[in-house]
Amino acid sequence: MMSLVTRPDESGEPDTALHGPGEDARPSHRSESCETQEPKPRSGDFLVAKNLSARGPEGEIFSGLTFSAARGEIVLIAGDKASGRTSALLTLAGRFRHTGGYLTIDGHGDPAELRRLSTIAAASPVVEIEPYLTVAQLVTETALVGAVKERDVWRMCQTLSVRADSGDTYVRLPALEQNILALALAAAQRTPVIVIDNVDADTDAAGMTRQWAAMRQLSELGRLLVVTALRADRTADQIVRLTREKRAAAARVAAPIGVMGRDDQ
Repeated sequence: MMSLVTRPDESGEPDTALHGPGEDARPSHRSESCETQEPKPRSGDFLVAKNLSARGPEGEIFSGLTFSAARGEIVLIAGDKASGRTSALLTLAGRFRHTGGYLTIDGHGDPAELRRLSTIAAASPVVEIEPYLTVAQLVTETALVGAVKERDVWRMCQTLSVRADSGDTYVRLPALEQNILALALAAAQRTPVIVIDNVDADTDAAGMTRQWAAMRQLSELGRLLVVTALRADRTADQIVRLTREKRAAAARVAAPIGVMGRDDQ
């Protein structure tokens, strides 16, 4: 496993050829190497990860994750379903225990502090929005759980152009609308870091353009966004690619630490 950090404005077109089997496969043997291309330190780095790795009951999940990012940036972790990207995302948000390396947000490395400073918008199947609630019901729930005013949640929904409540439940919304709503609900909780998994799933190019615009709006409000996707996208400020040198079945995601859900955010 290796993670390579590139900045689209410095390194040219990123390599989008990502290979590997599905994440559901059980591992038989893992033969991997870790090569890390570390970015130069910059002033104002808010999140710092260096040589992060994690293991589960069935072996190594990811390793060599290294990058640093400031508030106002969008970091994209790109990799196939076997690359451990979801576990990496949960680790960065303090919901998954890393077994090696170094991680801080705003100088804090304690998992409780990492959780306090970050909100998971969505990371299925570990963190999911209640599928059978309407937009209005989710706004009310977010206000109660996040201890914020309901009008502030609605204001964030308006900022990201979340469509008005039509009575449809969350599960019936298109994937694009689900992601933008999830981002709005997360942003309303006012943590400096927001993470969201699998942003390009079931979304076409036009939908991704709208989704990147919504994420950029949040970054311009001073939020640091860390997102995962199958494909690299130059719209991000940084691209972290998780790859494997050899095809090998991926370890299943181990149980994360703490209780996963909005009440843990």
